[in-house]
Amino acid sequence: MSDWKGKSKLSKKKGRYGCSKMKGFTVLQELPMGHYLSVRQLCLLTGIGYYSLARALPKWVTWEYVARFPTIEIGEGDYAYKVLEKGRSWRQLALEQLPNARIFLDELYYWRKLVMTSDRYERMRQLKFNDFVSELDRLIKANKGNLADVSSR
Repeated sequence: MSDWKGKSKLSKKKGRYGCSKMKGFTVLQELPMGHYLSVRQLCLLTGIGYYSLARALPKWVTWEYVARFPTIEIGEGDYAYKVLEKGRSWRQLALEQLPNARIFLDELYYWRKLVMTSDRYERMRQLKFNDFVSELDRLIKANKGNLADVSSR
């Protein structure tokens, strides 16, 4: 896809379109070979709400952007995920043509640097499911304004 120099439909997208894919694929692409992330881990590392990500991942699997494997970690969900070549290609095309791609990456950087500290990450991974979802939603809501500030720079 990198040899293609035309315009894709991504170049006309506005607003939050592609935000979850950009953040999710970025985090998954950074994983070392042979490593996978659960939905819970991916939520914590991206700042994407659990239910939003849980609805998106099966579509991404169907579209062959990501692969999923049964997880053996109790409390981590049913599957672990890794990005596939098609997901890497989508991310690269989005970096080149999606107008807000860089904003989404800035938000991801802010989330990972200032919100999801390593201590908070480990603590939240251990929470019971309902407590995890509530705490994640609270953090996302509390930092929404900060993410908008990052986006406006």
